Amino acid sequence: MSESLYNYIYFLGIQFVRYSKRILKRAGRLAVKPFLAIGAAFVIAFKAVDSFLLKTFHSVFSETKDFMAEIANTAGTLRKIKKEEKENYKQQLRFYVAKAFKKHKSVFEYALNTVLPILAFVLLLATIRSFANRTFALEVDFNGQTVGHVANEEVYLSAQNEAAERLDIDEFTQTETLSQASYTVKPVALNSLNDASTICDRLMESSDSNITNACGIYIDNEFLCAVKNETDAVSVFDKLLEPYQTDEKNTTVGFVEDVEYVQGLYPDTESIIWNADVLQNRLNTTKVEAEYYTVKAGDTTSGIADMFSIKTSELYELNPGLGENEDIYEGQKLLVSNQVNYLRVKVTKTEKRTVSIPYNTVEVKNSSLYVGTSRTITEGVEGEQVVTELITYVDGVRTSVKEVSRVTTKEKVDKKVEVGTKARYSYGYGYGSYSTSSDIGSTARYGRFIWPCVGASIISSPYGWRSRGFHTGVDLCRPGGTYGATIVAADSGTVTSSGWNGSYGYCVTIDHGGGVSTLYAHCSQLRVASGQYVSAGQVIALAGSTGNSTGAHCHFEVRINGSAVNPMPYIS
Repeated sequence: MSESLYNYIYFLGIQFVRYSKRILKRAGRLAVKPFLAIGAAFVIAFKAVDSFLLKTFHSVFSETKDFMAEIANTAGTLRKIKKEEKENYKQQLRFYVAKAFKKHKSVFEYALNTVLPILAFVLLLATIRSFANRTFALEVDFNGQTVGHVANEEVYLSAQNEAAERLDIDEFTQTETLSQASYTVKPVALNSLNDASTICDRLMESSDSNITNACGIYIDNEFLCAVKNETDAVSVFDKLLEPYQTDEKNTTVGFVEDVEYVQGLYPDTESIIWNADVLQNRLNTTKVEAEYYTVKAGDTTSGIADMFSIKTSELYELNPGLGENEDIYEGQKLLVSNQVNYLRVKVTKTEKRTVSIPYNTVEVKNSSLYVGTSRTITEGVEGEQVVTELITYVDGVRTSVKEVSRVTTKEKVDKKVEVGTKARYSYGYGYGSYSTSSDIGSTARYGRFIWPCVGASIISSPYGWRSRGFHTGVDLCRPGGTYGATIVAADSGTVTSSGWNGSYGYCVTIDHGGGVSTLYAHCSQLRVASGQYVSAGQVIALAGSTGNSTGAHCHFEVRINGSAVNPMPYIS
């Protein structure tokens, strides 16, 4: 059995190998066929290109080889002729040259057809490169001499105006003196173009003015003067900045106006060339003087601000002594416009300040508290942020503030308050009747506190002196019997004590805040515990006769800062 199974498996293996070889062989043939087809197509394409496109090249190449061989043979023959027959050398040379051109005409034609396009392309590139570095410009001639080359007429006109400003000449003289220029269009190298400043210097050199080399000072592009020594000019401006310089980080000091130093030629006259002292005196002057307004009868701060097109807040800033709630009076002088210095100093600095983040009050409904009452669960805490601002001062006056960043350094804590939703109950038993419904909140009908004992309309013992001594409260009784009568909190507050209290018996004391507290004594049962928060009208005990008592009643006291007072003004 096992031998037959072995032979069967062996036969299957032999057949699997045999058929696998056949399949792989056929698959290999099929896989190779596309590559053979591509190779055949490539060979055909190459032969077609070689036969049709390169046929002339092969022919010329073959003829060139013959031509080079003939040159070599002819060169040897000519050398012999040159030695033996010098007179016949030139004639033979011409003969061989003519023969070569005639016999190998295709070689020369092919060479010319190939070389000439290449030479033309190289020439084109050289031309493009040459003109890429050149441009057409206006050559400016003034007073018979060339003063430079400009890109357009605007450059010359700008130079002309600058020269006129430096020479301090009027428009008519400028037209007569500087406008007599002619232009010629010429190609020039790009680095040969001149700017307006250079043309200006050359115009001045060509003029009849007495000029000198100096440093011109321009403020907001307007010419002020020229100083022969640029260092002297710079030192004058540095002195103006000196009082504002500081070692503080992230602080820059400069001028509001654009100050520019231009080295060049300027007329050597007193009105143009200044020394450092004259320049400093000019810079210390003002462009606009401070303006004041004298208050007239009926004037208001808002009306004065509108009169001078400023905000009312700006008027208060200009007059620090004028409070917002302060009345103005007739004859009072108010500053309505600051003076403007000839050159204004701008200081930009980074400053930090701390601001508070107000907390929110979150109300949480509590069904255990009566409507109209509340209790604080978590006290609110304000957060803090550090605000970084970029502040600009002009001549010491803050002109702009830009916030750069705001980083929270202390998180706020929201205040959480429990708000009562429990419905109040109504009681009405004659004298002292009251309602704890939501329409009147926790306030009694006649006083601050609600009546503390339900239905107890009889005052069996008032506040004050009696035969047994001074009575610090009032005793409240209910017709028909007081034992078990409901005692409620006269106002919302926190229970400070609830338990046995000597002669008071079972007693409850409630702190209402602000130094005010109430006491309920001689109770038969207590319904609240110390530390518990209670709402006005909430049941706190049942009336009884515990402690030093001659009968069931509710002893009620009102204490101010610990001292008992007459309760009646608070509940009646």
